Amino acid sequence: MHSKLLLFCVTFCAYTAHAVDLYVSPSGSDSNAGTAAAPFKTLTKAQQAVRNQIAGTANEGITVHVGAGTYTLSAPLKFTSEDSGKNGVTVKWVGTGATISGGLKITNWVAGSNGVYSADVPMGLKSRNLYVNGKASNYARKKIANRKDFTYTSTDRYAPIKSVGNKQLIMKQNTWYNQIWGYDTVDKNNADFGVWVQNALALLTEGGQFYLDSAAGKIYYKPLSGENMASVYTYLGLSETLIVIGGTYADPVHDISFQDLNFAHTTWLQPANIGYIDQQTGGNICEDKTYDSSNFESTRPNWCQMPSAIQISAAKNIVFSGGNYAMMGAGGIGIGNDANAHITGTGLGANNIAIKDGYFTQVMGNSITAGGIRADAHHPSDARMTNSQIEISGNIFYNVSSLFSSTVPILATYERLRNALVFSLRSVLVAKYQTPQTKVSRRTGYC
Repeated sequence: MHSKLLLFCVTFCAYTAHAVDLYVSPSGSDSNAGTAAAPFKTLTKAQQAVRNQIAGTANEGITVHVGAGTYTLSAPLKFTSEDSGKNGVTVKWVGTGATISGGLKITNWVAGSNGVYSADVPMGLKSRNLYVNGKASNYARKKIANRKDFTYTSTDRYAPIKSVGNKQLIMKQNTWYNQIWGYDTVDKNNADFGVWVQNALALLTEGGQFYLDSAAGKIYYKPLSGENMASVYTYLGLSETLIVIGGTYADPVHDISFQDLNFAHTTWLQPANIGYIDQQTGGNICEDKTYDSSNFESTRPNWCQMPSAIQISAAKNIVFSGGNYAMMGAGGIGIGNDANAHITGTGLGANNIAIKDGYFTQVMGNSITAGGIRADAHHPSDARMTNSQIEISGNIFYNVSSLFSSTVPILATYERLRNALVFSLRSVLVAKYQTPQTKVSRRTGYC
């Protein structure tokens, strides 16, 4: 009888699993044990503790409890196969009231002349995005349309006419064809959206505008009517990326979930370097070279995608549920995008990914981008590149695509080819009149 009890105890104890709970708090310390009473301070320390558990004997769920407060990242938090769930159990990162930030909080505003305030920032700091009270500010700028003190010149990209007749205007090739609208003509002028000169201190004359003088280590802002600079909260976006989830096709990241976490305060610097030549919904010409008109179409296979603050590729069984996604200088979440939109250098390969019940606002580009636009997105050279089983459901989008007006709340590409995406749009709510283009763009390619 005693031997049977001993055998039962040994067997039961060998298979009894113990859930692991780790805790993080802005008031904690990385020298702590990561318990509820003695939490870690940083997410990187918590991540290392998770990796130690995964590499060890952990055979039950691991939960990281991220305490309320702001966690400012100096570099993206990168999740690789070392962070993956073990034995089919998900690693959970859970936080209520926790914000993962890529920005610099600015509090030391000093009043100057003409209603303009200034603050010191580290010299050499680069950013294109200042957020005041949760909203993006405009660059210091002036409208110059129809002004006679500017000279307007245009390129010589004209298509010669081949023939006119039979209600058709046919252009000589190799250029393009264009068919007119019968005998009708457009009887209204195009909307005057204006041409702007921007990003100079001398142009800072209107409320809600800012100018960053990186060389001098100064930022300038003119408040909107009613804004009290003693009580506003301002963040300068510094990081381009917050969370990177990416493995390899042979060893994808898997079984990680993020619940009720907030993400905010990013920027995107490419437009300040080579510019942003928009080709719609975040696709852009990213090569720093000049094309003549006859070679423009040849650029399409080399277009890039706008990067996102959260990047998921070469991964499976990943869930983001709840939380806010706000004040982001480019895209919000990128799922299985082209390699150029992932800082790991490995794109696509996203399988069983869910983005659920999130709230998106003040995202400058696409809030969610699922899929790529280059050749491997529609004709993958490796079958493991194929995106599949992507769910986007229950999300709310309000006042998004705030800077890049050709972007959309949700872009999904090539979901019809090879049934690449199982695309769920249950209960997606888009606040009416708060998106500059369309709500959801589903594409089978750029033609």
